Amino acid sequence: MNKLQIRIICLMTAVMLILTMTACGSKKKGAESSAPSGSSEEVSSVDDTESTDEASSESGDTEGETSSDDTVLKPQSSASSKNSGTSSVGSNSSKTSGPSQVITDDLTLKTSQEKKFAALKGTTIRIVATPEELKEGSNTKAKFDYYQKKYDVKYDIVSESWNGMVSKLGQMVAAGNPPDCVFYTENEFLKWTYSNVLQPLDPFIVKDDPHWTNLSLEYFKTNNKIYGIPTGTPDTTLAVFMVYFNKTLFEEQKKKDGTLKTPYEHYKAGTWTWDNLIKTAEKMTLFREDGTTVRTNGIACWNSNVYVMANGGDGMIESKPGIFEPSYTKALSMKGLEVIEKLAKQKLMTSDPYSGFANRAVAMHVERPGNAVGQFDYYNTMDDEIGVAPLPAASDGKYYAPVTCYALGVPRKSKNPLGGAMIAYENLKQEKRQFDSPSDYDKASFKQKISDEHYGILKEYYAKATPKHSFVEGLAGWQEDAGYSTQFWGKLWTDKKTATVAVGEMEGILKTAIKRTTGN
Repeated sequence: MNKLQIRIICLMTAVMLILTMTACGSKKKGAESSAPSGSSEEVSSVDDTESTDEASSESGDTEGETSSDDTVLKPQSSASSKNSGTSSVGSNSSKTSGPSQVITDDLTLKTSQEKKFAALKGTTIRIVATPEELKEGSNTKAKFDYYQKKYDVKYDIVSESWNGMVSKLGQMVAAGNPPDCVFYTENEFLKWTYSNVLQPLDPFIVKDDPHWTNLSLEYFKTNNKIYGIPTGTPDTTLAVFMVYFNKTLFEEQKKKDGTLKTPYEHYKAGTWTWDNLIKTAEKMTLFREDGTTVRTNGIACWNSNVYVMANGGDGMIESKPGIFEPSYTKALSMKGLEVIEKLAKQKLMTSDPYSGFANRAVAMHVERPGNAVGQFDYYNTMDDEIGVAPLPAASDGKYYAPVTCYALGVPRKSKNPLGGAMIAYENLKQEKRQFDSPSDYDKASFKQKISDEHYGILKEYYAKATPKHSFVEGLAGWQEDAGYSTQFWGKLWTDKKTATVAVGEMEGILKTAIKRTTGN
C-alpha cells in the first residue's frame, strides 16, 4: 500500500453520512468523446492527499518521534475505527454498533427532478459495493432499498473494494462497462474530467428543483458543465476545516504561561488573529528535557492551501471556461502564503497529526470534524478534553471557511447515466434529511463526529463565513512522490523562502501542473 492510499484511507473513513458509492480511478484514459479541453494526461490512480507522515513533513523540519509513554488514549477494542480501511463505497465504516438505519421517506414522485427520474422504472443501475456494506441495517443498504422502491429499479452489484475499483475504473470505461455512479474526491475532479472519465450531468438535471442546495450545482462545475454532485457539503454535513486543540494540554501550559489563551478563548475575545495563531503555535511547540527535541508540534494541517483559503485566497481560478490560471499573487492569497512562511520558521517534527493529536504530539490540528475526531471516536477514546475554534478572519475582516467535498458522478460509457444521476440526487436529499430530521442511526453517527457544543461553534462560524475551496491539490502529478506538491510547498516549508520571493517559482510549477491536467 503506497502513501497516497494510506492517506485516502484516513480521509475516506470519515465521510459523514454520505451515500456509499464507489470511488473511481485508473491509469487508462477513456476512449469516448473529447474532454472539455484537449488534455493528453492519462488518468492516474487516485491521487488523494498526502500520507499523514508526508503531510506533516510539509509543515516543517524533521525532528524526533513521539515515544509511546506520551499516549493518552484509552484502551480500544479490536473494533476501533482508528485503523479501519476505506470501504469501496466511501461509507463511514468506523461505526461498528448501534441502531440500524431506517428510511421512511415518502415514495411519491413529487418534484420536477423526481418526475424526470420516473423514466427509470424497470431499468437496472450498476453499482459497486461489498457484502459488508450491504448488510441489513446499514446506511448503504437502507438507501439502496429506498431508491429501489421509489423508482422501481434493479441493481447490478459488482462486489469490489474501494481500492480495487481505483485500479479498474479506467479499463471499465474503455471497455464500455463502468458503474453508473462513481464516488470521487476533489483531488480526482479535474484529472478525471479533463481525461474523459466523467461525463456532464447537465442533460439529467432539472436545475429549478427545490432540493438542490446552495453549492450542489456549482461545486464540481468546469467549462460551464456539471461533472459531479457534492456529497458531504457544508450545506448538509461537516466539511468545514476547524482548529481542533488539546484543551487539557493548553490548560496545563497556561499554568506555566499566564499570557497563553486557547484558540476558542481568543475567538470569543475577538483576538483570534493570524498573528495570534502563529504565536499560539509557537508557545504550544513543546520540547523534551534536552530542550531541543520537539515533543509536541504547535499546529499541523495536511493541506497547506487551507491557510490560503482561510485568508480568502483561491490559488487557482477558472478565468474562462476550461482555462485555469494561478492566483497566488493576489493580495488575499499572499496573506495565506505569509502565514505558512511564518509557521515554517518554527521548529517542528515529523508526526502523524491524526494519532499525534491523541498522543500529545500535536497541540492544534486543522481538519474537518469527521476526519480529526469522528473517525477515531476521540470524544470517547481520549483522556484529554478536546476544544475547537474557527480559523481566524482574513485581513479584509471577513471569515472564509475552507471546505473540502466529495462527489458522485457518472462515468462516460455508463449504460444508465440517468440512474447514476438519480443516485447522486437522492443522496443529496438524504444528507439534508439526516440533518433536518435525523433517525436514531443518524444521531448516533453524528454524535461520534461532533459534540453539541462544538457543532454550535461550527454553525455560528459557518453562518457568517464564505465557503472557499480549491482544486489545486488535485492537479495531475501534484501528489506523486517528489511531485509538484513537494516542489510547490517546499519553497516555503523546506527552502524557508519568503512568500514574496517564493511565489514566482511556485506559480511556474502550478502552470506546469495545470497544463498537464487540462492541456491548456
